[in-house]
Amino acid sequence: MLSARSIDGLLPREGRWWLLASGTLLVVGWIKGINLLLLLSYLMLALPLLNLLLAPRQVRRLAGQRISLEPLFAGQICSWDVEVIAQGRRASSGWTIEDVGPNHRLIWFNDRLESGQKARFRAQVTLPKRGNYSLEPLVARCLYPFGLIHWRKPIGPAESWVVLPALGRLDVAAFRHWLERMARAEGRLRRAAQPSMIHQDDLHGLRPFRPGDSPRWIHWRTSARRNEKMVREFERTPGQHLILIVDPGAPDPRPGVEDARLEAVISLAATICWEWSRNYTDQLFLVIAGKELVIHSGYCSRDKSLAMLRSLATVAPEPIWNAEAVVKSLERRALPEAPAVLLSAREHSSLGQRLSAAIRRPVIGLDPAKAGRFYHPPSAPRRLPAEAPTRTLSRNA
Repeated sequence: MLSARSIDGLLPREGRWWLLASGTLLVVGWIKGINLLLLLSYLMLALPLLNLLLAPRQVRRLAGQRISLEPLFAGQICSWDVEVIAQGRRASSGWTIEDVGPNHRLIWFNDRLESGQKARFRAQVTLPKRGNYSLEPLVARCLYPFGLIHWRKPIGPAESWVVLPALGRLDVAAFRHWLERMARAEGRLRRAAQPSMIHQDDLHGLRPFRPGDSPRWIHWRTSARRNEKMVREFERTPGQHLILIVDPGAPDPRPGVEDARLEAVISLAATICWEWSRNYTDQLFLVIAGKELVIHSGYCSRDKSLAMLRSLATVAPEPIWNAEAVVKSLERRALPEAPAVLLSAREHSSLGQRLSAAIRRPVIGLDPAKAGRFYHPPSAPRRLPAEAPTRTLSRNA
């Protein structure tokens, strides 16, 4: 049995006025005994019933899904595709697709879709915040053919995606130079240098080819002799690696209360992780010292960097945290010979001193507000261009 809410969604404004007009004619014709008005009211009442019969048939065999195209970053234009296929034997006509989320509502109209044909719509949205983003089920709505009955049918599941932190711009060379200068001031780390393919002073040996290695490193003579791809292995210096520690403290940890300092720290950490993935030969050791300790380590490929950014995207402000757990966890791990950088959202964090004693190396504190020489914070969210949504059709193989 239809509830009042479902009836309210079933009847659009035009349908309500139509029923009101037909009901009025019916009452007047009945009271006055005018058969012509009664006949006209019967015909008018038949149209919504016919609409109620035909509208569900147009969307009954529709199925849809969202197709992710690229990682979603806060403050940037995020794109994904919505694909709809007509699975029935007959064509479907006159329906719209609605894609709804907390910060977007997209609607596409399709006049006709043949049986077995696919329609693909491009969604472009600017999402302002990082974190989990819940999308409602894809919905097909149909008013075919008279627009008097509004039929609604979910055609795709609800989903939850992760919006990655907003990225700034990092001058990697200037950042490495800053690390080198800070480490040299402590007198604990040697000068950093990138491996060079021109000067072979850093050549350490040969090893089998691994995925992610540059083809320029292949030693062809040895590869031909062994019938196996062998690449040059370079001796690595400490400055090529990085230990990044994020302390997600905030003065007001209440849900829904944003802290600008915490967001600046998360954006800087995400930018470093993203830029570090451009060089597959560098290791990045990321520690998120929240209530639940999160650690990522290894050579920073693009997939590894995305995993780091997903962890940063869901970081919540922590007023109290267990420093002992962080220190003990790092003491048990084999850390790369690399400078350690601490990004803290607290104004006064003692974590750096405790970690420095635990890992036996200086921990360099980095304030996003004072990193202007090599880091530019994210700009204002980009606005969408004023263009009509695109649609493509294809025949199902």
